[in-house]
Amino acid sequence: MSVRILIAYCGDLSEVAEAFAEGARPHSGEIRIAELDDLLRDEGKPALRELERCDAVAFGLPADPGAPAADMMRLLELSEPLWVSGRLHDKVVTVFTDHPHIPAPDAVIFPIYSALYHWGAVVIGPRDFELPGPATPDARLIAARYRGRRLARLAGTLDAERAALAQVQL
Repeated sequence: MSVRILIAYCGDLSEVAEAFAEGARPHSGEIRIAELDDLLRDEGKPALRELERCDAVAFGLPADPGAPAADMMRLLELSEPLWVSGRLHDKVVTVFTDHPHIPAPDAVIFPIYSALYHWGAVVIGPRDFELPGPATPDARLIAARYRGRRLARLAGTLDAERAALAQVQL
């Protein structure tokens, strides 16, 4: 599969980001894990390059502050030239927190979903009924693997649809 996935996170989410990648790996061609601090250097140019070239994105941020992380909102603001030009349309995107097995607070998620709406992104949330309960040992890593797998599979489906459409238009 040729699906390219970007897992971009801020805060102490490296373990969860790695679990996301582990779940996505069998269903994707390339996975890039990056901290938002690194992507936002040089006026966000690395972030914009990564966003444009990937097929799917998993954004990770802490749920504790009760609002989206400033780095995440900065990245979404910088992405405006890309989404205005249609270059982010149909990206498959999910958002996770440091507790991917628990639905994120609305105050954290909704501002991000609003920005993704402008992108024309295909936003996938957790299928709550399939996630392990909080009392399950390693629930957050199990949920992250599941959500990474789901992100990659759905991005692959959309990629196959685009390829089939391109064949018809030839």
